[in-house]
Amino acid sequence: MNKQLTDEIAVSYESSATSSYLVLSVSEQTQIISYQVEMLSRNRDLRLLPFHTTRFDDSINISYDITSKISLSHCLKRKSLARTEFIELLSSITEAIIGSKKLLLNHNSFLINENHIYVNPGTMEAALIYLPFKSDYDIEAVMKEFILNLVLNADHAQEQGADNYIQRILTCIRSECFKLAELDKLLRELGSNKAMVEKKDIATKKNEDDANMIKPDDNVKKTVDKPAPKAIKEDTNLRHIGVTTGTKKRYKKNAIIIAALLQILMAAIGVLVFQIVQASNEGKDYFTTASGIVLILAAVDFIALKRLLNKTNMEEVVLEDTASVNISTPVGKIKAKPQPSSLPKAITKDESPKIQYGAAFEKEAYSPETVLISSTESLKVPYLKRIKDGVEERILISKASFIIGRLRGQVDYVIDNNAIGRVHAELIIRDDKLYLKDLNSRNGTKINSSRICGNIEHEIVNKDIICLADCEYELINE
Repeated sequence: MNKQLTDEIAVSYESSATSSYLVLSVSEQTQIISYQVEMLSRNRDLRLLPFHTTRFDDSINISYDITSKISLSHCLKRKSLARTEFIELLSSITEAIIGSKKLLLNHNSFLINENHIYVNPGTMEAALIYLPFKSDYDIEAVMKEFILNLVLNADHAQEQGADNYIQRILTCIRSECFKLAELDKLLRELGSNKAMVEKKDIATKKNEDDANMIKPDDNVKKTVDKPAPKAIKEDTNLRHIGVTTGTKKRYKKNAIIIAALLQILMAAIGVLVFQIVQASNEGKDYFTTASGIVLILAAVDFIALKRLLNKTNMEEVVLEDTASVNISTPVGKIKAKPQPSSLPKAITKDESPKIQYGAAFEKEAYSPETVLISSTESLKVPYLKRIKDGVEERILISKASFIIGRLRGQVDYVIDNNAIGRVHAELIIRDDKLYLKDLNSRNGTKINSSRICGNIEHEIVNKDIICLADCEYELINE
């Protein structure tokens, strides 16, 4: 982005009850193009951040709604773009700039850099900032710089696909007569080659695997020494808990009961009708009449069952297996199911709740073996805690940058609560101090009942009450 343009714009952040805003302040002498503001407010383009303008003292504030979005630079700190994501990201930016002419917008008035492009962390869809005033900087030179930085600083730069797509993009933007239309054409071609490239990559990987395989000698008989089984010693500290292994769909119980009663009713009606027809046609051929009535009843029964046993009357059932977990050690996101006891248990005031530890989320292969984890009681790390249903949840802040949300793969700790944002908040440890930053979540973040502004670091101390949407935690940082 043009440095002179950057110097003319002041950046700040604001929050309302349900939204987060990036605020760009310009001089009151700046000539805002009012018809563009009005047109964009009436014609919503998903590739542009919605905005509104206000005058404040001697400046004009342009407020962009960035709720539930994070900057591209923040996203790339934790995520490597795959080939498809990289091409789709560049395509959406290029198409937005080229398509701006149809909306009578100035294609040189886009802020193109990693800090001012916002993405949906779940879908990686980009939204751009459009400045509703005249700007004379070169958008194509800015795009060159942006793509070079994106390629050189991202991990995916080393992942060349079967079509060598990164080198082709670099060759395009380094051309002396580079135009956005040429880049758009190349990106469309690369996007259409997606299936072919994936097929070639799979074939290449298969050939490499075949080449690395060691063919066994048919004349050599293989022998495998089986280890002697070890005696299993029961650990009295281990308890069996329910572990979710999957889900399945089944019809609701009331739908099954109604269907069964319907069959009994139809059978009874059929018998009754048969007897009535037989009595009223005594001595005559009543078989044809009875058969017709039975077919009608069967058709009615079929239609009733079809309407009764449909998808709306189905429910998901969580399948559970049992696994042993040392109750005195961290168990991550697994919650212990209470075990019924035949003996009454006295409840005292001094009884402590069970503790459920949470640390950085990592994908691990399921194993039926019991894994013992060293106790975290001795770790001097800050953590958030809350007590829910008699279980104390602890979120160990084990990294200098620790993100909480519900989007697996993008956060360090997952909270399965739809009120929590995909990437909700970030905890930062720096110079022996702890800071909290809301990441443009829709339901917000509070410190001691006061909602904080997004994208701004706020220092937090021991015993502070942190509220993430409707989840309230206490900070322990002794």
